[in-house]
Amino acid sequence: MDSLIASPLSIEVKTKNPPIHYFLLGLTTLGIAVLLAVFNGISVGYSNHSGLLPVVRRIVDLTYLPGDFNITMRLYHHRGFAHLVAAFTSVFGEDRALIVLSVLSLVLLAGAILYLCRVLKLTLTWGALAGAFIALRVIWSGFGIEVNDFIGNPEVQPPIFAHALILIGLAALIRHRSHDSPANWTHIRAAVGAVLPG
Repeated sequence: MDSLIASPLSIEVKTKNPPIHYFLLGLTTLGIAVLLAVFNGISVGYSNHSGLLPVVRRIVDLTYLPGDFNITMRLYHHRGFAHLVAAFTSVFGEDRALIVLSVLSLVLLAGAILYLCRVLKLTLTWGALAGAFIALRVIWSGFGIEVNDFIGNPEVQPPIFAHALILIGLAALIRHRSHDSPANWTHIRAAVGAVLPG
């Protein structure tokens, strides 16, 4: 009969974080995003944008350069991203849309870095240091998963969103696997620590 009555010590109580915690988390995310912008820059119209912007203009206005070979060739390259830019362009205009997407991508990447650090049970201070480490491109942290830089180019491109989503996916995987056994948790934490920035 006693085994049917739960002991107060066996009940897991989840405590809520105070509002100041969320304020500091948001402030740290914005701080990392600012560092990423300062050391990486935000640029409009250069590099890959020379091929992307005509495609965006065609999506927004179907009569823009009809039959153009370059637009037709690039129409399906990063199609989802081109439609995202086109949607923002219809609201903000072309240059402002690219700037807004640049800022959003940096905030998403900063949030992904902090989320991964939180899943790894690192404090907010260590998360901020990891973000600064990546923003400053210390040692090998500037490299990405392919030819692209981890932080991306000053011109907003799909890889920065992909890198942020990879960090979020990795954090979700670690979070799921951490419930299996302490041995798996230690192994994954060590592996992520070795390759976190890239």
